[in-house]
Amino acid sequence: MSDEEDVLKFAAERIGSTLHGKYRLDSIVGVGGMAVVYAATHRNQKRFAVKILLPEFSVRGEFRQRFLREGYVANSVAHEGVVAVLDDDVDETGAAFLVMELLQGADVASLAARAGGQLPLQPALLIAHQVLGVLDAAHRKAILHRDIKPANLFVVHSGQVKVLDFGIARLRDVSVNPESTRAGAVLGSPAFMAPEQAAGEAQNVDERSDLWALGACLFRLLSGKYVHDAENGQAMLLRAGTERARSLGDVAKDLPESVRALVDRALAFEPAARFPSAAAMREAVAEVHRELFGELSREPLRAWLAGVLSPAALAVTSSAPPLTLGVSEPELEARSQPTRRRLPRGLMIAGFSCAALSGALWLRAASAPSARPLAPAERAATIAAAPAPALAERELAVNRQPEPLPVLPGATSEQALAPPPRRAAASPSAAPPRALLTGLTLNTARASKLSLANARPLPTSPAPADRSPAPVNPLELELQ
Repeated sequence: MSDEEDVLKFAAERIGSTLHGKYRLDSIVGVGGMAVVYAATHRNQKRFAVKILLPEFSVRGEFRQRFLREGYVANSVAHEGVVAVLDDDVDETGAAFLVMELLQGADVASLAARAGGQLPLQPALLIAHQVLGVLDAAHRKAILHRDIKPANLFVVHSGQVKVLDFGIARLRDVSVNPESTRAGAVLGSPAFMAPEQAAGEAQNVDERSDLWALGACLFRLLSGKYVHDAENGQAMLLRAGTERARSLGDVAKDLPESVRALVDRALAFEPAARFPSAAAMREAVAEVHRELFGELSREPLRAWLAGVLSPAALAVTSSAPPLTLGVSEPELEARSQPTRRRLPRGLMIAGFSCAALSGALWLRAASAPSARPLAPAERAATIAAAPAPALAERELAVNRQPEPLPVLPGATSEQALAPPPRRAAASPSAAPPRALLTGLTLNTARASKLSLANARPLPTSPAPADRSPAPVNPLELELQ
């Protein structure tokens, strides 16, 4: 079941089912290469995220054990920036699953896509600072993550950054036997793998490999490009293991020098040239942030996230990839709401054109002094005799402000703001009845059959140019 469509079909078929009579799978939150994450509801109505290993991996003991070990490793870090794994088990079909806290926010890869491919500098630095705090806690427990990438970094609405997927993490062991790793068994994401990890040198992978991966994340988030250009994952893996990283300044010259130096040091080919520890790199990130933006705080990150995930931003970036592992429930509900059906644009334009044509016919008939057409000589004399309005009068008509509405004593705010009732026409100069205009708007053919005897001339005084148009009946423009 390696085909993506088959995986999605399998994942969709499980929606609505219940694991061990406790966790009802409500919706798909994310799909990965080895597992599917669902939003689930416990029988006590508490919400969780359930990560289920795909069947072809569940039947293999090595993958199943590695998957279940993710919960033990993540909980061993004991840091607020790590997703808590609350339960693990194997369901009735033999598929292993983990029960985790359901996050609300977005992963950094999705945020970058919604922001146009890269992040602003301050949010990127704040995210890196928090991730380094998690890596420092993990490294102190001799735990290497080995798969740091934007998709595994998650920002919740409070501004807290969570590091996901400790599935391929392992304990640091300086006595690793190179022969214990099977040939070709390279684990990780090629675009964010340190040279020693990409080359399959397991004995040389250490804490500084995670720092290189975070440097590659910053390179990607700040420039919109990968450290190495390659046609596919295999070619990128080869280049990562054999070539030095290019400088961030080569692709993002507008960034401050301190930022470029920070990322370039993290991406050094030799581990000894990188930062010696996550704590050291974290302090370097803090110094750069203080230099450019002042003291560190979660508030700028929280405010930026709220702007990116606002309804207006989501409407503009509707083509962005779906959020993974913890998409906010309000957004999921918004996506599931039925949309209002609108008339096709061409039909609406045709309707407006018909209305304009009908109005022009009515105006022409209403302004005609008699049914007898004028001779050319009479028409020329009439045009020459018509005086042009004075400039002051035209300016007065344009700049005239609408008169304030009278407020009756004791009226409520709604009554005060409501427009006054329309009065019946009492003179030949009054506006035509709304029923006539509605008929003209809705049906040109019907409008052409209306009797011109009922037409009335327009008022002689021009209407103020800045007066708001009359409200349009939504039934005329939109299907419910």
